[in-house]
Amino acid sequence: MKLTKEEKKKKLIAYAEKFPINDIPGINSIRDVEEGKFIRVSKVGVEISGYENEDQMFDTTYSELKSEAHKVHDIWEKDEKYASDTRNIVKVISYANFDTGWKILLGHQKPLIDKKSNEVLGIINNFIDITENAFLDVGRLILMENNGLKRKQFQYRVQDNQGFEGLTKREQEVLFWYNHGINSIGISRRLSRPGRPIIPSTVRSYLEKVKLKLGVTTKEQLLEKSISIGFMCTVPESLFVD
Repeated sequence: MKLTKEEKKKKLIAYAEKFPINDIPGINSIRDVEEGKFIRVSKVGVEISGYENEDQMFDTTYSELKSEAHKVHDIWEKDEKYASDTRNIVKVISYANFDTGWKILLGHQKPLIDKKSNEVLGIINNFIDITENAFLDVGRLILMENNGLKRKQFQYRVQDNQGFEGLTKREQEVLFWYNHGINSIGISRRLSRPGRPIIPSTVRSYLEKVKLKLGVTTKEQLLEKSISIGFMCTVPESLFVD
């Protein structure tokens, strides 16, 4: 039998009370997706959100955050709903202006599924602050301008490189950098590793393969295609770990 809204929230609160939210590194929260409200928030999350303690955040929404981060509440809510609807973990990179300043965050949004009813009770969020991380070679490109943070796109999903439109892992990496204005020389420098150099001509051959697979011939068509298939909203996961 399907759980009522009240039963789901009761189960979610019971789970949240036992969850070691402050023992897990990062900015953590458990949220009721249907109501869009916080059930629990870690101490770090409370601090950057402008509240004094966790109790103050219970049953509040993203739009009620005391920091400027509330301005991007619709983006976070959208990806939480996507995680809930698909019942999959959604990996994202996002940035927002919290009470302690601008933060670039790498996060996982995981649906919490009740074992008995098999229904989604809520979402567990885990975000890690990568503002000062070496990953900013990517982060600066997609999230920053030379004169500071600007409103472009506040959140990107992290693509797992598995079969995206038939593109290989390397083809996705090349396409990502190319779409963000990096030429073949710059791409070869970014993708080369000690003992594993990639020369510009190899990058250009990857681009030709990408165009063939996506059925385009020009740079403009490639950009339009990337937008239409959702690639401009993603970051290849291998750029984090390779």
